[in-house]
Parts: sequence; C-alpha cells; structure tokens
Amino acid sequence: AEASAVEAREALAATQAALKEVVRLTLAEVDRLVYQLKYDEAYGQIYSIRGLGVSQDEVGSVLLEFAFWYGEAGDLEKAVGILDTAYGLLGRRLDAGGIKDRVGLRSALRGLNAERTSFLESRYYPKMVAIKGGAFNMGSANGDDDEKPVREVVVSDFGMSETEVTWWQYGLYVAARKGEVDMPEAPGWGIAGDNPVVNVSWYDAIGYMNWLSGRMGKKECYAVDKEKKDTNNLSDYDELKWTVTPRPNSGGYRLPTEAEWEYAARGGLQEKYAGTDEEESLGEYAWYDANSGSRTRPVRTKKGNPFGLYDMSGNVWEWCWDWYGSYAPEAQTNPTGPSTGDDRVLRGGSWDYSSGYCRVSYRINRSPSLERNRNGFRVARQF
Repeated sequence: AEASAVEAREALAATQAALKEVVRLTLAEVDRLVYQLKYDEAYGQIYSIRGLGVSQDEVGSVLLEFAFWYGEAGDLEKAVGILDTAYGLLGRRLDAGGIKDRVGLRSALRGLNAERTSFLESRYYPKMVAIKGGAFNMGSANGDDDEKPVREVVVSDFGMSETEVTWWQYGLYVAARKGEVDMPEAPGWGIAGDNPVVNVSWYDAIGYMNWLSGRMGKKECYAVDKEKKDTNNLSDYDELKWTVTPRPNSGGYRLPTEAEWEYAARGGLQEKYAGTDEEESLGEYAWYDANSGSRTRPVRTKKGNPFGLYDMSGNVWEWCWDWYGSYAPEAQTNPTGPSTGDDRVLRGGSWDYSSGYCRVSYRINRSPSLERNRNGFRVARQF
C-alpha cells in the first residue's frame, strides 16, 4: 500500500509538471500571436487551458489583455465574458450586468489589476509628452537647399506622442472601424506589435487622428469631405476625391507641423540628430541602415532625446501636417506650411536610409496617398 501511495504521488507530480509545461508553452504561443495581432487565434489558445490552473500573474498578463482589447475594439459582450472568467480564476465575482460600455469595462479591469490596465492603456493608445514651446533656429545652413534659409521660429506649447504609432495602436483603430478602413499591408518582415506601423498614407494617418480624437472626447482636427466614386471603402484613395480642411486649434489629435516636429526632435538643443550631435553616437539613438538589419525595430529601444521622445531620428519616416514648400525667409510663429500643394512632408529618416537623412532638419516630400514600408507617423495635439 505504501509503495502504491508513493507511485501515485509521483504520478501526480509528473502530471502536474506536465500540465505546468503545457500552460507555459501555450502562454508563450499566446504572446507570439498577440505580438502579430492575431487575437482570435491567441484567445482560442488561452481558452483551451483556462481550467489548468492559470495563476494570478498569468491572468493579469493574458486574460486581461483580451478583455481590454475586445472591449476597445467594440465587442463588449465578448470582453465581459473574458473578464468574468478572469475574475472567477481569482476567486472573485464580477457584476457583469453593471458593465454597459467601455468606461465600465475599464473600471472593472482596474478593479482586478490597476497596474496591468494602465500598462494596456499605454500599449494600445499613444502616450503623450507635454512639450513647452519656445523659439529655435529652424533649418540648416549646411543642409540641402530646401532646409534654408535658417530663421527663428516660435512654437506654442503642444503635446507629442512618446513614440511613433505602433501596429498595436493602429491595429486597434482598424478593429474598432471594422469594415470602414483596412489594415495596412504587412511589410516583408511581418507585423510586430511594438514596431511602428508602416505602409500608411497621410490620409491613413489623419483618419487615425480623427478616430483617436473621438475616442478621447476631443473635437476632430480634420474636416474631411470624400467624394465617393466606385467604392465605399475609405482606404481606396484612388477612388476618392479628398478635401481636407484642417482645424489646428480644435484640441483634437493631429499630425505635428514641420516646425513642431523639428523643435521636438531637437529637444531644446541645436544638435544635428535627435539626441546627439555626433554621427558616431547616432546608433545609440536611432535605427537606420547601419544597424537596423533592413527592417523596422521596436519603438523605445534606443535612447530618447532630451524631451523624452524616441525614434525621432530613424526607424520610420514620419508624416507631418504641412504641404511641402520653400521656407519663408522671415521669422515666424507656429507656421503650418503652404496652404496648398501636391506633396506632404515627412521627417526623421528611416531604417533603410543612411545617417545624413536622420538629421533633424532634413525634409522629404511625397504624395499624401503614398504607402511605403518606411513611412509611419506620430501623434501631436495642441495643449
């Protein structure tokens, strides 16, 4: 009998160890799928092990993310069901009937794990940095012709996102606008949640801004009139005539002006790159052709500039507010560029461009409908 008991205990220990390994491997696969924005497939994996003794930490890092994401994407019923499972695993009871909207869902999420909920908010929505305005010398006397003349520019206080908009953030927008906008084409290296979104046009960027403004209770910064032709898909730019009327002081989210972008990139300094004046140290601050491995890289993995902004040099080119045009020679306050034009401005360099293009004064111009695997954007807002 004693020998049988020992064997039973050993068998039980082996079974528990095997179940623990199943959970570990499954959660690793869930993380990989979430990183690729494959939420339905990932949730199917976690659902299959929900009865195997998932720990509180695992609930916080896995189930709460699904509840948050589905709720923000518009499937409140599914989100509440997932959250109810999470509460049950922790021996708690959720008043599911009291959750009527996203606000109620977030409150219930915070009630279970406030720290994890704050993390998810920063993962799926841009984190804004308040920037004190001031005067600076915009342009470069040693740069290309379109970087001249150097003149004093004053910008008012504004906010800018800490990083470029990521696939996680843009993917939530696409999910919330299901059927109205398309997911950008995946680059050759695939979709990675914490990498900057690419293959987005200027029109894609302002669509995201207007959605974000509405989501945050702000007035939209772009009044957009689309003349439909042969499609209802608002991502099919060749089939639409766009008339965009900017409202820069609406309080909503928007693209930064060229002046704001350069002021923010400089970080209060007159350095050549965002964070450094020396090409030899650029690799500490930027992903570019010398160190990127021919692809985008996760945001916030290089040093930030003095304003606490990341990847202002390198990783992806960033769309700006302005039409492209020549600089005015006189000093200016809050310039917004020409009133009309053919191309919009991008700034900052990218993963496949050399160091010279990462200079904070360097400018390129492209059609607002252009989608490329080196082009992305970040968020600004007037405070």
